[in-house]
This record gives sequence, structure tokens and C-alpha cells, in this order.
Amino acid sequence: KGLTVIITGTLPGYGRKQAAVLVEEAGGEFSNSVKRPKDGLNQIVVIAEKPGKNKVDAAKKYGIKTYTPAEFFSLIGK
Repeated sequence: KGLTVIITGTLPGYGRKQAAVLVEEAGGEFSNSVKRPKDGLNQIVVIAEKPGKNKVDAAKKYGIKTYTPAEFFSLIGK
């Protein structure tokens, strides 16, 4: 809850729109891009199947916490 979630790659069992709904139902905000960290912005990046290199690199550059799909599902109680 209160997190901005960026999913890079394909989340097993979910299309892009379904993944966005999943995030929103869990109280988060879905985003398609990693943003430069600033006050009040809590982001996580879920690195799924066939992830985009730019999003993974941006998460590393900005020190944003990354999750596997299994960790993400556990986080949201799925």
C-alpha cells in the first residue's frame, strides 16, 4: 500500500492491464517507468520474465528495491 510499482517483463499469468489492476487492488499505483527518486515517492521494481534492461538499470542506478514475481505476489498476499 502506498507504493508505486513498476513491472518490467511479463508477470506470470497476467497481462499488462491485469497486472495494473492487481497493483491497484493491493493499494499501490502502477507505473510504466522508473522515476528519479524524490521525497514521498516509494517505488519498487518487479523483475519478471524477459525484463527490459533500461528499467533494471534505472532501478540499480537509483537504489530502488527490486522483487521477483514470487516476492511481489507474497508482498500483496497472492
